[in-house]
Amino acid sequence: MAQGQIVQLAGNFTDDTMARFYPKDAMLNKGTKFLFDFEHPDCYPSQGATLAAGQTIQNLVDGAPAAIVVGNSLTYANKAIVFPGTSGNSLKIGGTTDYHFTNNSFLLGIWMLLDNNFSTAAYQGILGRASGTNPPNLEMAIDSGPAGGLRPRGSVGTASLITSRQGSTDLSLNVAHYLAVSWQGGTITFWIDGVNVSSLAAAGPLANPSLDFTLGTMPGFGSFKGKVFRCSLEDLTVSGKTAAAQVAANYAKQAGRFA
Repeated sequence: MAQGQIVQLAGNFTDDTMARFYPKDAMLNKGTKFLFDFEHPDCYPSQGATLAAGQTIQNLVDGAPAAIVVGNSLTYANKAIVFPGTSGNSLKIGGTTDYHFTNNSFLLGIWMLLDNNFSTAAYQGILGRASGTNPPNLEMAIDSGPAGGLRPRGSVGTASLITSRQGSTDLSLNVAHYLAVSWQGGTITFWIDGVNVSSLAAAGPLANPSLDFTLGTMPGFGSFKGKVFRCSLEDLTVSGKTAAAQVAANYAKQAGRFA
């Protein structure tokens, strides 16, 4: 019997109840806003050791905004983009209106590593949409925390209040960690390596600063020094998933990939 293969379906899905196929990554779903996995050939095809200002890094979400390299000091090695901790070097993800959530629940996550040359600087901006730590200029963010560089935190903000959660122990050096912040059911939760390390009630709606989403720094924060393998943002309201389930799945699927 002859066999065939469906390579591509023309047009867009109009029935939201239909099952969808996401061949690029197992964690993609209809709520994924961005997913960058720097080892993936569709994300960073050249795998070149140096990245030039203006270079494009492709979003694994089809049709979603790419990331643009800012500065000339980012490098790539061992599946990760290496951020030097110097001003003016980051990735800009999308534009100022692409990632506002209002009252939708979200999960923001990143796989990263700090080596022996990590920075002890406070408030290194790792990933988020924020300008400093004062409302209403922060929607969501992950930063290095107030001191030492080894106890990162996650934050969400409204027009009048920023709520942050942080772990109570230092990250291990030379080990890839999965950090995530979620906001669901009026609660902010910070996760480290699949574990809920801190939660607190945090009412919405979320702030909507006129800012880009950035990786490696944020306005009003310091510059991150470390390696980033993968980062993602999911609208949990659209995907219909729980933060706990998605954090567990993300950690289970990626643990052991990065060293």
